[in-house]
Amino acid sequence: MTRNLDEQFEAAELDALFAEAAAEVPVPSDALTARILADAQSQLPQAAPQSNIAEPFWASLFQGLGGWPAISGLAAATVAGVYIGVAPTAALEAITTNVLGSSIVVDVAPDFDYFALEG
Repeated sequence: MTRNLDEQFEAAELDALFAEAAAEVPVPSDALTARILADAQSQLPQAAPQSNIAEPFWASLFQGLGGWPAISGLAAATVAGVYIGVAPTAALEAITTNVLGSSIVVDVAPDFDYFALEG
């Protein structure tokens, strides 16, 4: 019973202390406010000086594509595509034949070679 009574007094004292602390709102002095604002102003990023040198075309292209990591990915995909196009695997040829059918070569201009022979 004593313990509950002590806890009630402590809670009442804490409530009174918190109410007193909430009633007093500290206001910083004008000098402190001026120092804080000056420090904040000094931490703002400064504008870089503008240069008159034109950026090369390749640099702007690389930057637009995403930099060297993106360029290296595009180069790897290009090399892989060329390799697959030049030397396709048997499985790829089978899939292409199933999807597109067999290829037939048609000579569009059969007599064109004779025109080249005339002098």
